[in-house]
Amino acid sequence: MSDVKISFKEFLAEQETIKEDYNGWTNYATWRVNLEIFYGRDPEDYKGMDQSDIADSMKDEVEEVIDMDSSGIANDYARAFISDVNWWEIAEHYLPEEDEDEED
Repeated sequence: MSDVKISFKEFLAEQETIKEDYNGWTNYATWRVNLEIFYGRDPEDYKGMDQSDIADSMKDEVEEVIDMDSSGIANDYARAFISDVNWWEIAEHYLPEEDEDEED
């Protein structure tokens, strides 16, 4: 059995085709979490953060809400649901636009 390797560009192209699975999002869980929790947020709230940091922050926030609002089997089901969330994809939509006048 050989290892199949694809380029990052091929991986992203594959993800774009998968993205059409639920209202333009990777899956139902990703769509629902974005809609119910993050929709309407100002990308400026994440200024100074990269996509990975935003994704981690969002996941942590949702996990905190789950832990505050549920316990036992309800908590288990909620955590199972969010395990399908594509945090990277949600974070991509909240990346602040870079100001063209800013200098590095």
